[in-house]
Amino acid sequence: MALINRFNSSPGTFGLFLKSLLRVPVESCSGFPNTFPTRLASRCLVPSLQFARFATFNTKEEYMENRFAPLRELSTSELHHTLVTRFETSGPPGLKELNLFLEKCNTSEDAALALQMVTKYRTQRMRQRIMAAFPESVSLQLVAACQRGGRLELALDALVRSRELGLDVGEATLKEVKALDCSLEADQVDQVTESYNRMEVTRSFPGEAAVAGVVLALMKGGEGDRAKEFISSLKQNGHSSLPSVDALIF
Repeated sequence: MALINRFNSSPGTFGLFLKSLLRVPVESCSGFPNTFPTRLASRCLVPSLQFARFATFNTKEEYMENRFAPLRELSTSELHHTLVTRFETSGPPGLKELNLFLEKCNTSEDAALALQMVTKYRTQRMRQRIMAAFPESVSLQLVAACQRGGRLELALDALVRSRELGLDVGEATLKEVKALDCSLEADQVDQVTESYNRMEVTRSFPGEAAVAGVVLALMKGGEGDRAKEFISSLKQNGHSSLPSVDALIF
């Protein structure tokens, strides 16, 4: 209690810092026993921070919805500018902001920005030594953004570079791309296959998702036979287990 009373009478620099951190007067903790540091942390510091954060909301979900409400009102270009500014001033925004941006992408230009934004996030995560891949929801949102913008070749290019971009490409993503009712021009197919060839130069095997991206590009370009030949050549070179790729054709 003597320590508490001393804090109340002359808090000093740490006391002022603590007051600002808690957003409540330090005096509100003065009823605690002599186990000041432990009780302050467990009964005053954490609850007070949480109270300040969620004071006007019944649940954390309500708080998060209120936090994102202003972002939802922004146009795609405005939200893009906002996220880029955050990258430059306060570090990378969260994955919820990324998914929200991808949801808003609707045009051809937006699709290009969507892929750029995913790349930007990945670069920043690597700098922070976050090696884990994005959740598959990001892959699905990126595919949907490219489809709405009529840029399926960008989505397939992202599949080919999935390891580089940190994308989790699972069965749900591959089924989504295969089900899309659209086709690719010859130059768009070439864009995807060239991206695969570049990846193959730097990796002994770019991965099954990359192979799936090429196969889907060939199929969407009306080159089903070439897709089968591509898979056969891989298997002849020792890549015998490609179950998700086989499911796309057979």
